[in-house]
Formats: sequence, C-alpha cells, structure tokens
Amino acid sequence: HAKVLSSIQKSLDIGYSPVKVNCVLMKGLNDDEILDFVNLTRDRNIDVRFIEYMPFDGNKWNDKKMMPFQDILGVIREEHPHFRKIEDAPNDTSKGYRVPGFKGQVGFITSMSNNFCGT
Repeated sequence: HAKVLSSIQKSLDIGYSPVKVNCVLMKGLNDDEILDFVNLTRDRNIDVRFIEYMPFDGNKWNDKKMMPFQDILGVIREEHPHFRKIEDAPNDTSKGYRVPGFKGQVGFITSMSNNFCGT
C-alpha cells in the first residue's frame, strides 16, 4: 500500500499529470475503499477510474461481486453530496465526475451496467 502511494506521488513529482489509477471494484472485497480512492483526488491531480467488475466465474455468470455504477455513486454522494458530472471528451471510455474543490477527478468505466461504446 505505501509503495503504491509513494509511486503515485513520484509520478506526480516528475510531471505526469494526471496520474490515472484504475480500480476494479468487487462487492465484499474492496468496496469499503471507495471513499479512500475518491479522497486521493483532494490535493492531487489523480484520475481514479472505477471499473465495474465483470461477473464471469469460469464460464458461469456470477454477479454477487459486481457493484453497479449507481451504487458506487450512492456511496460517494453520502460523503460528498455535491459530487458532480464533468464534461467528457468525445472518445472517453470513462464517465468523469469531480468533488467540487478537489484537484483530481473520478471516472467510471461502466462496462456492465451502462456500456461506454457509442457504436
């Protein structure tokens, strides 16, 4: 954990901006860390991107670990009620959001609940 955070900071220090951090959310495994990831964007130009878990268990469909986009938004808005949508570039695969006053942003790659492909 400390090594990852240190590497993110070093990337910012040498000029990467933003630093993109991808996180696959899994219900019951790391969904308790959603706000920790969002709060990383408070003072740093970090683009945290939450990726919906694709619930394939071998050749079987298993959605017990999937946390849909709307549920993630709900968790964030409990702590940050003014969490808002920002404008996306035409070919973005993530839906961008920001907590007002935070330096970075949060994106959602909604591969399961709301696809991101326009074609």
